Amino acid sequence: YTDAGKPSTDREAVLELAETFPAARKVRDYRTYAKRLGTWLLPAKDAIEASIDGRQHFNYKMLVETGRLSSNFHTVPREPLIRSIYSAPAGWTLISSDFSQIEARLAAWVACGCPTDWASSQVSGMLRAFLDGRDIYKELASKALRVPISEIGSEERQKMGKVPTLALIYRISAEGFREYAWREFEIRYTPAQARHLWHLFHQMWPEIHRWHEREERILRS
Repeated sequence: YTDAGKPSTDREAVLELAETFPAARKVRDYRTYAKRLGTWLLPAKDAIEASIDGRQHFNYKMLVETGRLSSNFHTVPREPLIRSIYSAPAGWTLISSDFSQIEARLAAWVACGCPTDWASSQVSGMLRAFLDGRDIYKELASKALRVPISEIGSEERQKMGKVPTLALIYRISAEGFREYAWREFEIRYTPAQARHLWHLFHQMWPEIHRWHEREERILRS
């Protein structure tokens, strides 16, 4: 229900209902197509028709105050259907690049006090694991499932390693993590599983919790 006490139809509520009433997923499916049209396909069509060369171009909103640079050309989503409508002009090439695990790497660096020398005594915990070339997602999954890292496959790595890590590098409770995993990834953890992963993560990387507490003190002061 919403805060006003009326039946909710947000994404989380639809997923919850779909466990008992599979037809509820039709609402989510409809919204997927509506979003494709409203956010991607129709705006792209309008931009192409208004363009001098029949192509959509990136541009900044120079006179709109948002506190950061913004553009009406959104980041292209991962789904192949939308990506397929973009191509490079003749003689040009589209390049797709990605920073590997950049979110967790930055969190690990800041949690250690932003060291500028990799030989510094500050470098420890998760940051040291990255510098040593270890897979932190597999390490968490291995400890959570109590099996050797060599037995961790892509599914276990995602569910028991990557999703918990990307949630818990931010300050979030065990219950908040459980809700986040269901809302964003449709992964259903029991309360006991969520608490276990929460405690295990902070045991493995205590510097993350210390960083969270340090930031809270700064914000409060």
